[in-house]
Amino acid sequence: MAFGEHSILGRWTVRWSSYIWILLAGGLVSFVAMAACIVIVDPWKALPLSASIDRPMSNNNQRLLYPMLVRTKNMDSFVLGSSTAMLIDPKKLDAGLGGRFANLALAGGLPWEQLEYLRLIFSQNPNPRALMFAMDNWWCAPTLIYGRDNPEDHKFPQWIYRDLSWGNLRYVMNEEAFFDALDVVRYQWRHFNPDIRDDGYWVFPSYFTAYDPEAALRRLYGSGPRAHTEAIVPAVHVPDSEKLAWTFPWLDLLETALSPLNRSTRVFFVTMPVHSTAQAQPGSVDGQRDEACKQRAASIAAKHGSSMVDMRFHSTITRTDDNYWDALHYRIHVARQIEELVISALTGQSGPTSILRIVDGK
Repeated sequence: MAFGEHSILGRWTVRWSSYIWILLAGGLVSFVAMAACIVIVDPWKALPLSASIDRPMSNNNQRLLYPMLVRTKNMDSFVLGSSTAMLIDPKKLDAGLGGRFANLALAGGLPWEQLEYLRLIFSQNPNPRALMFAMDNWWCAPTLIYGRDNPEDHKFPQWIYRDLSWGNLRYVMNEEAFFDALDVVRYQWRHFNPDIRDDGYWVFPSYFTAYDPEAALRRLYGSGPRAHTEAIVPAVHVPDSEKLAWTFPWLDLLETALSPLNRSTRVFFVTMPVHSTAQAQPGSVDGQRDEACKQRAASIAAKHGSSMVDMRFHSTITRTDDNYWDALHYRIHVARQIEELVISALTGQSGPTSILRIVDGK
């Protein structure tokens, strides 16, 4: 037997080079099959041309999958915000406000990310039926904050928010896209159940576990006293010159982004009722600045024929510890209450209450 040959069962010989060619050919065939599956299925809708199929939310990476939702699910109304708004059910808003809502609230969503979503929405529909901004304190920041150390699934894939391009192939030729493509195929045969609904609604996995009141209290108060802060009366004096110097640059950018809209688009601002421990102390300098921020947002809403619904203040909702998992995240029964309150306020069925205020920016 010559060098470079290998006996198989003593009956014939095969050169080692043949093994290498077989392996290379097998690898090439596998890669071509994987690439074809990704390109044809296009699970993230990142390519200019792909199969016309119903794509589910094939994984829980919101920043990666929500652009596909905007591009393919025929929604005309959108909720934008952070995780404090993720439990707002679009179907409830559909029934109460009309339209086809998608909840695009992001876990840890920052204003600049929400502005990117707004740009994407306008690229698909320059005048959506309604936009609801679930405001949190990031919008009130005195400076433009972009950076943050994010876990892998919170990194923002800028490329998928731009125009569809074959150049995106370099981002989708990977194992994650391949397995998502397989899940899309399984979905066609009803063998895949996504965690995130087609309208973006997602109940955090932890919400399916038993609620532990003591653990929630530890998250709310830490090792400190378990008591709510009280308002400072009379409020801390803030000179008018200092108040006039307060700036809200994120809201300035949002106002500019919304300026092309015509009056047919309804623009709502809603502050989510985070726990009182996550709010600035009423009457403090920070508390007064927060109120000024709300007024600024209300002035933007007024330009679009709307007002701002405020629930981020001390109330029976925000001072009831059992309503919360932690300082920022309320429980599902509170989300249902918020939906009813917001719909009633925006449709004029009810006015201000002890748990909801209307901030008029006119």
